[in-house]
Amino acid sequence: MPQIIPVDFSAFKPTEFHSQWVGTDENGINGCFLIVTRVPPGTGTSGVHTHLGDQFYFIFEGDMNLQLGDQLHKATKDDLIFIPTAVPHKNFNTSDKDEIHWEFIAPAPSRASPAATARSGRSMS
Repeated sequence: MPQIIPVDFSAFKPTEFHSQWVGTDENGINGCFLIVTRVPPGTGTSGVHTHLGDQFYFIFEGDMNLQLGDQLHKATKDDLIFIPTAVPHKNFNTSDKDEIHWEFIAPAPSRASPAATARSGRSMS
């Protein structure tokens, strides 16, 4: 199992929400998803969704707007966010700077299940 897993920031799309999987079965990390995501200004997840596992965000740079259920929150660099299983949520960036965060979802869904499930309802962005 590799002890250092590089993140290739040059692979991130310049003006689009983009995630890079850094923890997978292939590199010896089982039972969870590990993702690094860059959220440029004016972008975010495609809509409110849920996961079959608990999710954490840790913000490396910038500010994150986060809808959890019917509440809006703002998080910033060095904040850790916990989203319990099945809580509808979305994140987006209304600032003028990139937001970069790490995501951890555990347990990982089976390969036969989607990583996220879209939820209807009011989006507050």
